[in-house]
Amino acid sequence: MFKLSIEKKIINVLKNYQWGLTAKEISEKTGISRITVSKYLGQLKAAGILSERKVGAYRVWYIKDIAEKTRKILPKKIISSIGRAFLKVFGNEAFRIAESVGLAIIDEAYDLIAPLQDSPEENVFSIVANLVSMLSEGVKAEAIRLRDGRGIFRVYVENHLLDAEIIKLIANLFKGAIIGIFKRIILKNVIIRDPVINEVKNGFEIILEVEIL
Repeated sequence: MFKLSIEKKIINVLKNYQWGLTAKEISEKTGISRITVSKYLGQLKAAGILSERKVGAYRVWYIKDIAEKTRKILPKKIISSIGRAFLKVFGNEAFRIAESVGLAIIDEAYDLIAPLQDSPEENVFSIVANLVSMLSEGVKAEAIRLRDGRGIFRVYVENHLLDAEIIKLIANLFKGAIIGIFKRIILKNVIIRDPVINEVKNGFEIILEVEIL
């Protein structure tokens, strides 16, 4: 009878939990001792098969390729469809609601994109930019830290037939998301001025000026 290797058992269990399990949970589900599981988790991480992230006091392990394919939680096609519905139902109020939705998304999904290590405040702008880039395909965020707790985010969004109003909704959604991420990382509120939107080659550039309170 063919016997699965320890590595294969761990991978097979994690395939059913795309957002990951702790070493203890993997041990319970595979029937392998936690010490042995921890040893093989380290080996699988070194081989580039698994990755880990910190969730509260725990470390959650997941299959790197599966997570990368599924963690894009805001596909632009869905955003565009929802945005058009928002505009029909709420009119100009849709932009304020989009900001609230951005905050709510971070409340629900922060554990999926959270940085593995604790984040010192001096690095927070670059860390937030990296997390924003993970929210959707075709999005890339960069940050410049200025003095006195201020900074500027530049969010590039590929243009897949998105019109100006939808981009404005997306800009306000990212505004809310950035506020939410700052609150989670450094437990402080921030002020973000109204987004400035520029049309650039093959997409749009969203500029957001942030001040930490």
